[in-house]
Amino acid sequence: KGLNISGWFKTTTPVANTKVSYKIYYYTDAGGTTPATTATHTETSGNLSEQNNWVERIYTKTATDVPDDATYCKITIRAMYVSGTGSGSDPVYFDNIVVTQP
Repeated sequence: KGLNISGWFKTTTPVANTKVSYKIYYYTDAGGTTPATTATHTETSGNLSEQNNWVERIYTKTATDVPDDATYCKITIRAMYVSGTGSGSDPVYFDNIVVTQP
């Protein structure tokens, strides 16, 4: 019942300008209106390790991390600029986002 999220990210600006992460929202219903006992898990955001190259990011939650009452989830991709270093126009590209249960 754990989750493994993997995907590839790329930025064409200096890596200090942007950060990326994943966020998982857990629900007890298919409509996503009733949060599970643990409503979310958020990966700590981080800079990519290389500029102009695709970098894989993986975020894993074990079966013990996922709340027992969670039967559905939504995954978000979080791309942000670093205040004071980057700007809202700094691009972050993503591709091949895959969610599996290990």
